[in-house]
Amino acid sequence: MAKPISGWNVRGINDHLKAKELGVFRGLNYISCLGLFETKVRANNYDTIRSLCCPASWSHINNYSKDPSGRIWVMWDPVTIDIQKIEESDQFVHCKALLLPSNQICLITFVYTRNAKTQRLVLWEDLKRLNNSINLPWCVLGDFKNVFFADERRGGEPVHTRETEIFKDCLVQKGLVDHKASRFFFTWSNSSQGNGRIQSRIDRFLMGENSMHLFFECPYSKEVWLEVKNRLSINTDTRNTNWEWWSILKMS
Repeated sequence: MAKPISGWNVRGINDHLKAKELGVFRGLNYISCLGLFETKVRANNYDTIRSLCCPASWSHINNYSKDPSGRIWVMWDPVTIDIQKIEESDQFVHCKALLLPSNQICLITFVYTRNAKTQRLVLWEDLKRLNNSINLPWCVLGDFKNVFFADERRGGEPVHTRETEIFKDCLVQKGLVDHKASRFFFTWSNSSQGNGRIQSRIDRFLMGENSMHLFFECPYSKEVWLEVKNRLSINTDTRNTNWEWWSILKMS
């Protein structure tokens, strides 16, 4: 059985306990390839923190050559997948992947978009350019800092069409399809409660139209959550939010 390919905006992972528990999560979910975004880890600490997240036998790449904060890390188990970096920028790492043991080849682009709209436009153009030379199954995953539909934000300012139209145009032109969320619809929150709470869906797993056969749903399971919860003695329930998972990774 193929093992999951995953991406996570960790919002900083310098804390050793947080890095270790990410490793627990990776192991319990049998993840074979893990993209981390917004690590906030300087290059001189990279090996130390990375070694807490994954075994020494795992291979890894990053985009420190484009940004000193190491905005994107990619780590993988070479027994189940072989990855070669093709191109990178401060907002993406584009790779060729060989899925083992089936020997199927696909392309994976890990994305962590800048906050400024003008910088996001640069990424949209990069995705269009990459697509022009693609003739293999392709997936694009990460933090896009952009909603697609009005119902993908709850709270805060209403979604205006100018926020979504260029993003939509990029995806439609290049035949990228947003993979349906299986459990947690919103992927980001401002952590406020009550009327001040804002939630949005800005993290995505996009697939080329010819890629559906390679990628499938790998939802977080209640069983995995309960196992991690018991290990850490976390006294929270399993409500329909991913805040519990985030609470694991930010513990100090």
